[in-house]
Amino acid sequence: MTDLSSTKLPLANFRTALASPRAEKRIDALISADDAAEQVAALSVTDLFFLIDEVGLADCVELLSLCTNQQIRGCIDMEIWDRDMPQIEALLPWLATIQENGFEFLGRVWSGLDQELAALTLASLCNIYDKSLGEEVPDEEERDYFETPDTFFQIVLINEDQAQDKLVHSIIEDLYRADMQMARHTIMSARSEPKAELEEMSYRWRSGRMADLGYVEFYEALEVFRLLDPSSIKIGEDTAGELEAAVIADETPLVSVLPVVVIDSVVGRSFFVQALEQIQDETTVANLQSALLFLVNRVMSAGRLQPGQSEALKLAALHATATVALGLEYVSDGSVDKASEALRSISMSRLHRVGYTLCVRMARFARMIAPRALNAGETTLCVLEAVLGKRPFYPAILDNPQSTEMRAIESLADLRKIADYLSDLALRIAIADALGVKLDLPSSPELAQGPKLDDYVRTALLHQLSGRALSTSPILAEELATFRDLAHAGISDQQKALAGLSLTALLDDVGVVEARASLTRLITQWFSDLQESFSALPQDQDIDSKFLGGVISCEQKD
Repeated sequence: MTDLSSTKLPLANFRTALASPRAEKRIDALISADDAAEQVAALSVTDLFFLIDEVGLADCVELLSLCTNQQIRGCIDMEIWDRDMPQIEALLPWLATIQENGFEFLGRVWSGLDQELAALTLASLCNIYDKSLGEEVPDEEERDYFETPDTFFQIVLINEDQAQDKLVHSIIEDLYRADMQMARHTIMSARSEPKAELEEMSYRWRSGRMADLGYVEFYEALEVFRLLDPSSIKIGEDTAGELEAAVIADETPLVSVLPVVVIDSVVGRSFFVQALEQIQDETTVANLQSALLFLVNRVMSAGRLQPGQSEALKLAALHATATVALGLEYVSDGSVDKASEALRSISMSRLHRVGYTLCVRMARFARMIAPRALNAGETTLCVLEAVLGKRPFYPAILDNPQSTEMRAIESLADLRKIADYLSDLALRIAIADALGVKLDLPSSPELAQGPKLDDYVRTALLHQLSGRALSTSPILAEELATFRDLAHAGISDQQKALAGLSLTALLDDVGVVEARASLTRLITQWFSDLQESFSALPQDQDIDSKFLGGVISCEQKD
């Protein structure tokens, strides 16, 4: 077990990690410590891998010399696999760096690899001839070959890259120097075992280890996205250990177990951080970090993201921590004290499922109205694109009209803002329906070039201002000047109120009662649009409707 007596409390440690020098200086501090081997051995595989990835293998020779076999094997697990296929060429830089620490260290690390992967490595990089069976390199072989120190085998180097061939040659010789029996066993397996079987067994061993870290098979990983009834999750339910076995059997995770990318995501979730800050028990904090890393890894698996990619880890960490923060806020009713107790008693995976379920419920409503909102404008399209993606995101355009970016939904306030926009959109569609507009036509270029959703309502309001019934019929050319003069004079509150009553009566006629609270605000915005559009027109010139947006005129209709 790892002694936690010197472990700092979470937030101070997280902020120190973010503010401190990264990578090179952290490695220097590790390898120069009096208990360097113990400190390096305490690093999680994920933390170690991304530390090495940031600095580069070439500058991590001394760091690797302090790593355990299990850590190096774990890093190789993350580095060389593309789904279920090992990329042996990606293993060579690791072997070259390991070899720089001497043949004894190479032998130690090699003995810690899965035997099947070790054999597959040689089988992929050379052709092997067993002299004891009367085999020899054919005379027509033009590639370089050598004989093993025990003279039992002849090895043909099959790479086109001479540097790789030289590396393979030196690795085999060093393996013989380190342990002749081990070297012979690997070569014999590489020669005799079918590659497909070696690949399959290597993948099985690797999959089991990755599952311990949360990198499970795709369909199993989807468990963290399984919908549930958010109201069924209760503080004190004692599920905090569910699906969170990211702790190696004889180790307790340190606060530093989280890679900096994940720490950055945690600190960015203010409500989550406030709840975590209330927890004083260091063992609980360490377990929560382990559970969070386990969850992030599952999110990566569910997204079919490669575990060895730092950008993939960043994306998964942002999504997972934001979704947990959302679920935590919902379960705790926004109370930091309750949220702190929720972290102690509710599984991180279940909190994630709560947050995800809330997002999906909102997305379902968006999906219902989306087919009839194709001409609702760029803002609406940006919102729908974000919400209706593979997983719902928050559209930044709701905060900044110039932005087309998206981010993870991380709070109830985010959800409310999206829900309010969708509610307004549904009301706008309902009004257009009540005015007789056909919004359920197939998508087409003509639809994109035609009037926008709100153009119909603004046109109806202009008819109402002139004393006629609400209508979407095109405004006549001679009427445009009248509306321009009215806009310059200013539309009165009484006229706006009358328009509101007309729209309310229209909605009453068709039985639409939802989202009425937004109607006054929408009417104000529509009149503001009209005021801005018409008041900008010079009063001493004829109106060219081609330069008049926001309403439907005869010229536009034609």
